Amino acid sequence: VDWFVAFAACWRIGATPQPVSARLPLRELEAIIELADPLVVMGVAEGTVSGRVCLPIGYVAPRRDSTLAVHPDVVPASWKAPTSGGSTGRPKLIVSGDPALIDPEVPSALLLGADGCLVNPGPLYHNGPLIWSWQALLHGNHVVVLERFEPEATLAAMAQRRATAVYMVPNMMKRIWRLPDDVRTSYDLSSLRVLWHLAEPCPDWLKQV
Repeated sequence: VDWFVAFAACWRIGATPQPVSARLPLRELEAIIELADPLVVMGVAEGTVSGRVCLPIGYVAPRRDSTLAVHPDVVPASWKAPTSGGSTGRPKLIVSGDPALIDPEVPSALLLGADGCLVNPGPLYHNGPLIWSWQALLHGNHVVVLERFEPEATLAAMAQRRATAVYMVPNMMKRIWRLPDDVRTSYDLSSLRVLWHLAEPCPDWLKQV
């Protein structure tokens, strides 16, 4: 939940969020920070990155004077800037060309609808899970983010939450397909409307899922 709050707070002050894995080795984190040159690094202890303002997990800002003027509306020119190692192994920034704006009257381009439920077993610092989770949330859907991908646990979450959409990459689907038949077919997934995958052309085993 704090991840979503922090992400939206960045938009509110006109900043572009740049999520990275919490498990990055310090040298990789420092390489990304050197390239991006952010004003603030969130989620790391103070002093972790030399010369940067670092806000640790659980940080609470000092209470502001209620007489101060409300921050004016500002819109970041880019709504996200995830990273990629690319072919060189050096960090690259994938800066979105879209501003942090959404028209709630326009249906989601991802066919998510509204008042549904997205189950996302992928890490939120990856571009796909990030996009799908925010698209679902901002269009009025409930979002369930799993701590990690486990084949049967993902099916269980989809059945329990009556998921209408799920984001998975082909490897996740393949691991689900490899579950014993009696396990895989024991979960009611009849609520599901949208299943996203990144395979083209679609392999035969995936068509059967």
